[in-house]
This record gives sequence, structure tokens and C-alpha cells, in this order.
Amino acid sequence: DRDLVHDVYVIGVDGSGLRRVTESRGDCAFPTYGPDGDTIYLTAVPDLGPAGRRHRTAARRHHPAPRHPRGSARGSGRGRTALVAPMMLAVTGGTGFVGGRLIDLAVQAGHSVRALTRRPQERRDGVEWIEGSLEDRDALERLVTASDAVIHVAGVINAPDAARFEAANVTGTLAMLAAATAAGARRFVHVSSPAAREPKVSLYGASKARSEE
Repeated sequence: DRDLVHDVYVIGVDGSGLRRVTESRGDCAFPTYGPDGDTIYLTAVPDLGPAGRRHRTAARRHHPAPRHPRGSARGSGRGRTALVAPMMLAVTGGTGFVGGRLIDLAVQAGHSVRALTRRPQERRDGVEWIEGSLEDRDALERLVTASDAVIHVAGVINAPDAARFEAANVTGTLAMLAAATAAGARRFVHVSSPAAREPKVSLYGASKARSEE
């Protein structure tokens, strides 16, 4: 809708900052980092007319955006305020590129990680490696027991035929869902792929699309 204008605001992690940074059209809601290293949230707010603009002007006046000096913990990006309480995360695909980065960020944020691996891994603080695979029910049970959230990243991007893609990306996801449900996990995050939007283009995309069902 070309007549729908949204104001985009920056909100500090401590909730004290509120300031308008730009205007955009359509929905916009995503996290990013500001120049000072703090986590900020860009959230679309509809234009509510003169009354709404006056309200937001007052909010910006009473809650100015926080400024942090260069070299400070906040200014350097270190010592950010935790957004959630520490959790135990059960992760698959932790030895891959995406999963490995996920584990790094989770540990940095103060979470504990239990990660599935087919091969022995080096010890590291904050991470418990569970040897096994998506076909190993006992391993999956150990992985998800007492976890606050299950993050399923594992998947196959190269396989010789549709059956192999199906076994890894569809059956594997179902196995993780079954294990998480049996363990009473309250949060389940399934990492899919943009390829799932076009399932007719590739066997991989078709399998990822089915895994979302």
C-alpha cells in the first residue's frame, strides 16, 4: 500500500532509548547492531496521524537515546545486556558452519549447549557433545533431556537421490520433533532454507519444504 507510511525507531537494549531514524513503507521488524555496538531493534510503527505523531514526539523527548563514550564497554560492543535468561539449548548440526556459529553466539550469551555430533569433538566450556546421529533414538533422548529449547540445524544439502534427502531432512526432522515432544521441550526451532520456497527446482528444496510440514 503506497499510502501506508511507517516510522522506524531505534530502541536501546535497556528500553531507555526511543528515537526516529528513518521512514519506510511496508512492514519492517528485525534486529541489528548500531554504531555504538549495542543491540537495537528496528520496529515498524504505523503513522497514526497528528495525534500519534505528538505522542511519539513526547516519548522521544522524555526518553532520549542513550549515548556511550568511545572505548566504554557499551561503546565497544562488549558487556551487552542479556535479553533472555540463560538456557540449556539442544542443538543439531553444531559441527557445521551455521550450527557452529550458533553455538559460539549461544555460549557468549551465557547459555549452555548440548550438541549432537557424529564424531568426537574437542572439549570446550559451555558445550556438552552428544555422540550419535538423527537415526539414534538414545542419542536424541540424551540430547534433548532437560533442555529449554531445541534448535534443529542439521540437514543434508548434497545427496545422490531423493530418498537420501528425504531420510536426512524429512525423517530426521520428524525424529527430532518426536524426541523434543517426548522430553517436554517447550521451544523447538527448525532451521530451514530459502530453497524450500521453490520445491520444484531441486530435490534439496523439495525435502526442506516437506520438512516444514
